[in-house]
Amino acid sequence: MLLVTELSQQRLAMLFSDIEGSTLHANRLGDQWKDVLRLHRETCRRAWKDHNGHEVDTAGDGFLATFPLPSRAVACAAEMLRGAVDDGIHLRIGLHVGEVTVRGTAVTGMAVHVAARVAAQAEPDSVLATEAVPELLVGVTGTPSFEPVGERRLKGVPGSWRLHRALL
Repeated sequence: MLLVTELSQQRLAMLFSDIEGSTLHANRLGDQWKDVLRLHRETCRRAWKDHNGHEVDTAGDGFLATFPLPSRAVACAAEMLRGAVDDGIHLRIGLHVGEVTVRGTAVTGMAVHVAARVAAQAEPDSVLATEAVPELLVGVTGTPSFEPVGERRLKGVPGSWRLHRALL
């Protein structure tokens, strides 16, 4: 019997994270890298839970998580950065809000690719977001400010994108 999971279209905030220099860390630390990575994963999962996030995928040292609100994604990103510093690692985080197709726990769509490419553009220990994120946070109390970093081309994504750095 084939089980078909219902599809839905939703607009979600997406958070992609990546550990800067993870291959170098793994090489330098050897077997200890597993412990650092485990601790990092625990830190991230606590942050998602605290901010109503949902883990979608993990690949090596990176994560994709979704949030119903961009304010939650930004707050989670700030918590993840603080936790990473405590864990002795440096994160690059990318945020985007867009429409995705949800099937069970998986999400697909161009918006997912945009979020991943934004994370790849981020500097270590920073959160970079597409313009959609700060636009949706105008007037939301308790959210950080953002500064524009200019237009960038995102690998494999049409057009150029205005990106903003969260001032955490």
